[in-house]
Amino acid sequence: MLRSIILTLFLFGSGSVSAAILCVSNSAELVTALTTAATNGEDDEIRLKAGDYMPPVETGFQISLSQDGESLRISGGWFDFQQIGCINRTGDPRQSRIVGKQTHRLLRMTAAPAFQNGSVRISNMTFSAGRGPDDQVLGAVHIGAPPTNLRVLIDRVQFNGNSGRAGAAITALNMQQLTIRNSLFMFNEVRTEAGTIFVSLNRDDQRFFFVNNTMIDNVHAGTQATRCSGLSLSTPQTGISPETLIVNSIFWRNEEFDLCLPTVGDSYLLNNNIQDQFRSATVETGNLSVSPMLAPLILDITPLPGSPMIDAGLPEPVWIRGTAPPIDQAWSYGDYGFNNLITPRVIGERVDIGAAESTFVDRIHCDAFQLEADCVE
Repeated sequence: MLRSIILTLFLFGSGSVSAAILCVSNSAELVTALTTAATNGEDDEIRLKAGDYMPPVETGFQISLSQDGESLRISGGWFDFQQIGCINRTGDPRQSRIVGKQTHRLLRMTAAPAFQNGSVRISNMTFSAGRGPDDQVLGAVHIGAPPTNLRVLIDRVQFNGNSGRAGAAITALNMQQLTIRNSLFMFNEVRTEAGTIFVSLNRDDQRFFFVNNTMIDNVHAGTQATRCSGLSLSTPQTGISPETLIVNSIFWRNEEFDLCLPTVGDSYLLNNNIQDQFRSATVETGNLSVSPMLAPLILDITPLPGSPMIDAGLPEPVWIRGTAPPIDQAWSYGDYGFNNLITPRVIGERVDIGAAESTFVDRIHCDAFQLEADCVE
């Protein structure tokens, strides 16, 4: 049974704002929670317990944004404590998985014509084995709505084993701002066109942030002269100048091109590790092209001792939320890396490049409280 906890926050006695917390444990409950979130007129948080969630239809689970100004959060890894549902959670993004078994799309986000402003945050979960259609540019996860001021954040999410004509894992268009950070893209397949992630740049006020992610071992089955199996950004129409920032991310062992950039627009490429890149950014500084030296276990993306990724990232800028500084001064890598919600995002002098922060940090003093047994003096 779907458990719903309604929280009411009283702000200085001037009224109230309510938010619904919806705890789900299976696919049917997730469908119900998404329908409730679309119609209850409140900000909503959907918490997924550990387990696999298979969409009941081939088009995947549906997020429908209808209430202007609404906020929706979806996160995984939750579990019960005594009689209270979804009260604690594990920090492992692999505990809650939306799976498509190579037959179904996983998630589609749409908005009603009246919807103009709002935010969606997806975190601490996995999208696996989804399949986009052969005749449309729709990835396993598709974020597409009429042009709005929608802001989307994807944080600490794994995308693995998905396939699509283009944008095998994610296709995105029309929102004002999309941020992907601390996430892993691995073993996805582009069938014909471009990108494990395909972002359509089609607005003058559009901003795309790609921060501290790891994109490795994705493949391309097409026969084009230029095959991009990593991150692909479309070229905007003449007169449109969206902004993109790609920072502190690993692009490695993706088939042919790891990163494909547009010919126009303001783009920043800062402190990344890129094996093969197609076209240049407007600004490029601090980038590497060396073996990242990640842990050898499958799906373990932690930099090993001596990895050039350690302490090589760009520190996040200090800025006041709610302001609109230049795009290279308006980003954050958050508090935690991909691996868990215990290890802080920054260990050592600076943030590491990639989604996972290495805990193999040489210390002057080693004791039982160190995070790794391999700590050396």
